[in-house]
Amino acid sequence: MTVINHDLDSGAVVSIFAKPMSRSSYTAGKLMAAVSLLLLIASIFTAGSLAVVAANGGSVYSVVFWTLAALAANIVLLMLLLMLLTVYLNNVVAAAIVLVFHYIGGQVITLNAMVQHNVITDAIARTLIDIAYWGVPHELTGNLQRQIFQLQIDTGELRFGGQNPIDRLPDASGAVDIWFWFAYIVAITVLLFWSVRRKQV
Repeated sequence: MTVINHDLDSGAVVSIFAKPMSRSSYTAGKLMAAVSLLLLIASIFTAGSLAVVAANGGSVYSVVFWTLAALAANIVLLMLLLMLLTVYLNNVVAAAIVLVFHYIGGQVITLNAMVQHNVITDAIARTLIDIAYWGVPHELTGNLQRQIFQLQIDTGELRFGGQNPIDRLPDASGAVDIWFWFAYIVAITVLLFWSVRRKQV
């Protein structure tokens, strides 16, 4: 449902466009269907997770909720990128590119967290990481993972020598990260509509 390449390969898109339906309407329909399905799945998963939290005392409702909301937002961005790539590439290649892009972005965000907590102190490395950081979408994060690590440290379940493992984890996303994510969403959406509009069928 989220990919466009299948409609192009099967020839279904020709009959779709032969009807009184614009390419913009086709793209919007694909987009709304995909986002709606993802949000439905995310809502079910969030409700289940909050029920588990309630059964265990319910002390971290907000942290769990915002962490899962951030996860859903990140998946929406990857889904949009996949839809854009499938205008030009087959589904497998597009999915592989998205996975590689997501992995690289995650590594850059981890390195940026290490820069922010002064784990990486080399000036050149810090500059290169800062440049790379503003070239990839900022994966939205909550404080859940940091709180879990901190709890394990406080209770003695997690011991370490030297560097604190929390220093490798990004802080919870702030306003700048959210706006940057939103800008990426808008840019990819505009490119998607433009690509479908220009695609020869």
